[in-house]
Amino acid sequence: MKTIRRLFKNILINNLGFLKEIILKLENLENIELPEINKKLSNIENRINEYENDPYFKLKGLLKVVEPYQPLFGLTIPNYQHKRITKDRVETIEKHLNNNVNGIRILDLGSSLGYIPLYLASKGAIATGWENNENNLHVSNILKEINSSSAIFSSNSLDLNTYKLIDSDNFDVVIILSLLHHIIHFQGIDACKTILNYILENVPQVYIEFAKKDELVDLYWKNSLPDNILSLIENKENYNIELLEEYSTHLSTTKRPLYSISKKNLKINNKFYSVKDFKFKAYNESPINIPRIYYTCEKHFIKYCTFEFKNNSNNLKDRLIKEIYFSSYLNKYPNVSHLVDYEISPKSAFLVYEKLDGDILSNYISILPFSTKIKIIKQIISIVKELKSLGVYHNDIRLWNFIYNPETEKVYIIDLELASNQEIESNLVSLEHLINDLFSNNIIIHNYPLVKSPDSVNLNNLSEIYDSLKEFEGQNEK
Repeated sequence: MKTIRRLFKNILINNLGFLKEIILKLENLENIELPEINKKLSNIENRINEYENDPYFKLKGLLKVVEPYQPLFGLTIPNYQHKRITKDRVETIEKHLNNNVNGIRILDLGSSLGYIPLYLASKGAIATGWENNENNLHVSNILKEINSSSAIFSSNSLDLNTYKLIDSDNFDVVIILSLLHHIIHFQGIDACKTILNYILENVPQVYIEFAKKDELVDLYWKNSLPDNILSLIENKENYNIELLEEYSTHLSTTKRPLYSISKKNLKINNKFYSVKDFKFKAYNESPINIPRIYYTCEKHFIKYCTFEFKNNSNNLKDRLIKEIYFSSYLNKYPNVSHLVDYEISPKSAFLVYEKLDGDILSNYISILPFSTKIKIIKQIISIVKELKSLGVYHNDIRLWNFIYNPETEKVYIIDLELASNQEIESNLVSLEHLINDLFSNNIIIHNYPLVKSPDSVNLNNLSEIYDSLKEFEGQNEK
């Protein structure tokens, strides 16, 4: 049946002009009218055009002229055989990013048929693919249409004209899988070093899969590679270089290594801070997709924010300046994280805080005993009252905006990005929700700002807390 349909379609396409010509000639004959034939012919032509514009039809044609290097994301087509598995490597990268890529800006260089950007976009990442093969790019965009994906694909080559577009103002993570050996061969090893080391210096997290010189293949790029592939990285002592896994290819049994590479040191106001760890989320459950990086050092906690975020409706620069102002104003207050340095550029900002012992309160709620939670709530209420007496409203009282030290049982308030001299979000309402969440062991992502109390405030046997909260009654609850 399909063969007959294809034959009929080919006949129609090949003879459509001829049929139209005949009809036009017939219409010119006296007393002959063929409106019904014309209408049917026009309908057939429209259906053929619709069929040719169908993404599945276009995809089948393109798959005949592209290298089937990757699987087709979200789609199975009979007789299509991809050369390499891709899901294994992107899942390793996703796991290394704590299985939470929501809001992280990720660039895949040499994105081929778009599998990695499409996969990461399906998990909430702001994913971009650069690809210089136009047919590959067409396939990627068709798969984007079929999957209703937010992934972005650009017709870009990675070379000495484009590499400076790749920095932390635009991307948090860069993925370079089996690409550098082509750059070495076509652009030279010096060009590759320039490009690679710029990316490593200017992007927080880079994942690289290297081809190796000892692969049992006889291909044009093999003799261009250095004996030690890591020799491409200058000043290796400045980076954390972690071998994540090695993966087979379709070319030989030799496996290619996949590395995670990130900087060991940050330079802020001409001071160097040694980085122990960093993350892209303030807390694991965070749904917020505003670009942030949180660096942990031995004695400091550093917050990085870029202002170049097109999908954000808030003025990020104003928020960070507000945080600097209120953090500086409250620096003498013992239960607030102390700001020790900051650096603001036109596109981004670093805020350096004194590191507090402990962890965010939301990470403890399931293991804290009832009596300890009572003590914590009393401290939080006391902190909020103290801020109010100083004319400051935090406006974002949440479990993850408090640090708890289990050894001293002390609580500290952090993240003054939404602080103000005005009570935008009611202290009372937000405290009631925090108490409910703490005693129910739930990390709930509430809408902002909270405008009403929870349906049932869990204050049974909490008379002391209830009395303390009464002092907030009568405030303007917006």
